[in-house]
Amino acid sequence: MNIIETLVKPALSFGLSKALQRLRRLQTSYQAAFANPEVEPRVVELAIRDIKAVFGRAGFLDEPLVQLLDELARAADL
Repeated sequence: MNIIETLVKPALSFGLSKALQRLRRLQTSYQAAFANPEVEPRVVELAIRDIKAVFGRAGFLDEPLVQLLDELARAADL
């Protein structure tokens, strides 16, 4: 194992782990709100913002994901 693999692999694993933990917390906190058929647009807006932040920090916020999230926002009339 070379030095780059020794340093990068744990850092990447840690970053992904933190992103997944954050997503699980978001899922739990929004689950009750989304169970209601009349979801407030503000809840959807906050969820999309949080998803962008988590994926952005993890380096996975690419153009297709941004487009998908923007389409969800448009569908929710935000």
